[in-house]
Amino acid sequence: MRLSQICIERPVFSIVMSLVIVVLGGISLTRLSNRLFPDVDPPFVSVWTLLPGAAPEVVETSVTQVLEDEIIGIEGIKHLTSQSSEEVSFVTVQFEIDRNVDMAAAEVRDRVARARARLPDDVKEPIVSKADADASEIMWLNLAGGGFDQIELSMLAETRIKDRLSKLPGVAAVRLGGERRYAIRLWIDHERLTARGLTIADV
Repeated sequence: MRLSQICIERPVFSIVMSLVIVVLGGISLTRLSNRLFPDVDPPFVSVWTLLPGAAPEVVETSVTQVLEDEIIGIEGIKHLTSQSSEEVSFVTVQFEIDRNVDMAAAEVRDRVARARARLPDDVKEPIVSKADADASEIMWLNLAGGGFDQIELSMLAETRIKDRLSKLPGVAAVRLGGERRYAIRLWIDHERLTARGLTIADV
């Protein structure tokens, strides 16, 4: 027997069934989650490398480009961004949404280990970690004036401000950008150095 025939012969049943469908639809509508911007967390992996005493240009050519050339060959990469500052190289890799973040991080570690031999000898061991997509800077503070030069302001931010901000509740990390540090340049007289039986490493 067809449903249409049942509804014609029993109109009360069809009315009750329609009311039940409307009620269930209303209940489902109130419990249905509908978001304009769904909370989708794509897999991010970051590589943080420290090269003590190096200028941003040296970090870019000696560390960041080497890591980028090795990491870019991994399958499933959506975006690769990098930032080279004084002494620090920071590479962020975003994978496709269907990529497992643990497997992606393991593959990035393998590629970084492969590129380790081409990095400078005095570079610190690169740190590979899974990054949160929402873990980006939410506030920048600018220091200026007060009779201090850029180097003194950098030291003030490093020794007094950074630690205090790091201890605040909800603060994950504090980064310094554009800081200036003391630098020493040495001009070597190779003839006099050789005459004394010394090398650059001895200096």
